[in-house]
Amino acid sequence: INPAGHQSVWGSWFDSDRGLWGFACCKATSKDAPACTSLPTPQTQEALPESGTKKDFETTWRPREDFETSEGFVVHASIYLAFQWLKCLQDGTLSARADCFDVDVRKVLLSEQAAKESLEQVKKFGRRLDDGKVPQKLAQ
Repeated sequence: INPAGHQSVWGSWFDSDRGLWGFACCKATSKDAPACTSLPTPQTQEALPESGTKKDFETTWRPREDFETSEGFVVHASIYLAFQWLKCLQDGTLSARADCFDVDVRKVLLSEQAAKESLEQVKKFGRRLDDGKVPQKLAQ
């Protein structure tokens, strides 16, 4: 049984740098940690309705103070910004402001395929970071 608001049980993750056990979903190391909005894993993503209840992680900005670890914040910020890129591209606000970018940058920014691919790759990287499967060079 998971505590309210957590996707994992306390003790499902170990912070080897600090020698503390915690929640795998948000990397909090306190048993009394507040509920989190965890990074969707392949298992939890399947359980989410298609109507977009990945909601908070992609569409709501959360400040650094909401995260116990810098990794959790970096994952959230990266997914949020990649989602915003796609959203602004689709609603036309990005194309209205694209003139200020170099022509090569503008080609990428205005590509829906590039925005979608980036969002998926940022999510994939976030899952790998969450699972501790990031190459050592990138984790330092």
